[in-house]
Amino acid sequence: MRKKHRQLFIMFTGLLFVCLLLLLTASPAIAAIGVIEARRRCLIGQK
Repeated sequence: MRKKHRQLFIMFTGLLFVCLLLLLTASPAIAAIGVIEARRRCLIGQK
């Protein structure tokens, strides 16, 4: 029982780490898309 609990904990920690890593790699991409969208809207607004 104890070993199974530890295995679950390691799995959960690994999953959390992967989620954090994905968030860190996705954040700049999301920010870049946001900036591009904002610039596009500004250009459309100027016309």
